[in-house]
Amino acid sequence: MSYPTTTYPSSPTHTTDNPGSYHAPEQAPLGENKPNTSRVVRRPIERSNGGYFIRDMTKGGGFVMSSGYTGANTSEQEPAVRGPVSQVAPRVYLTDVWNASDPAVWEDKEITHILTVMRPDDIPPKAQNLANTHPNQITPPTRLVIPLADSPSADLLSVLPSAVTFISSALSQDPSNNVLVHCFAGKSRSASCVAAYLIETHGLDEIRSLEALTQVRAEVQPNKGFQRQLQQWYHDHLTRQAAESLVNDFLV
Repeated sequence: MSYPTTTYPSSPTHTTDNPGSYHAPEQAPLGENKPNTSRVVRRPIERSNGGYFIRDMTKGGGFVMSSGYTGANTSEQEPAVRGPVSQVAPRVYLTDVWNASDPAVWEDKEITHILTVMRPDDIPPKAQNLANTHPNQITPPTRLVIPLADSPSADLLSVLPSAVTFISSALSQDPSNNVLVHCFAGKSRSASCVAAYLIETHGLDEIRSLEALTQVRAEVQPNKGFQRQLQQWYHDHLTRQAAESLVNDFLV
């Protein structure tokens, strides 16, 4: 099935609304019978085996869980239970390849744009065929494909401008537009692109942007190389802001 695509310039779109702050959107409650006895804060802690710990810390300061980056599940078989479609920012969703390929998800979330951050050849044929199983005729969303490998040595920085611009442009074109971002598992490549978007539009640093994502999607675990490049993206963001400020001061 072919998808309409849009080409965007490589320069990111900047916004200054409420810089330096971000509030993750509320999610539908899971496990309503589970008692909520403490507030949990997740913090990404860098580790040496190619990722970071997601450490859950209770309000009282005790760690209750830690886990490390394990890489994406690249099985071509659809899982018995799919992962979530997580709203990670206003009108921005993060998920895996199976949900992103399903027209029922597009319809449910009113998706108008899809950012695919993986090589097209790595999309399982069964996922591609999901588009042919929906009973209704649905217009495929506008799609941008960024063929990036989930490897610490992959050049994430080179694709972030296009990814951030695609998301920002889609949202600014129409208030009814919704963007779905995915890679294979929705945990490393696509999560890194959304983190870069939060850095660019909300002024968060790389750690706080990942913290914001893990609050609503526990699967988020960029590999160590992507974490380093997100740190560089944040420093580049500060440089761009400083340059823009100088230009504006000069023009005034």
